[in-house]
Amino acid sequence: MIKSNKMLKAKKFTSNLFIFLLVVACLLLLTNGCAGGGTSGSGGGGTRVSGKLLAQNSRDPVQGYTVTIKLTNDSGLTNEQGKFDIQSSASFSGELEITFENDEEIIIVTITDIPSDVDTIDLDLLLNEIEDEILIEDVGFLEDGSSITDDPL
Repeated sequence: MIKSNKMLKAKKFTSNLFIFLLVVACLLLLTNGCAGGGTSGSGGGGTRVSGKLLAQNSRDPVQGYTVTIKLTNDSGLTNEQGKFDIQSSASFSGELEITFENDEEIIIVTITDIPSDVDTIDLDLLLNEIEDEILIEDVGFLEDGSSITDDPL
């Protein structure tokens, strides 16, 4: 049986389209998938989230809270100085939810207006034990170790 030239061109076009779509899908997965489900940022090594949690009234460090980045489930603990440090493989921009959990409560903190290309998000937080809430006292966004934004609240 002899195939027409039109049929051969249609098959070649279809296979080229399939390969093109496959390449585009792989690129999208690599760029967005590594960024933690739709967030974007510096890529590469991800974003470090660090900070200090103090009691609002006494300014004493608050120890023993599990701090978790909701999007990735990366977590750490507040130490005896109230400090925590989480290195995430994901990069973030826009908005980020972080949970603070101990035996008695779970408190969600939302960080907004995170610029792209941020390597570190540094937080100063105050625990209001009466209202069971965490207040954001200061947010610093760092790129390559140098401050690009210091956003006091």
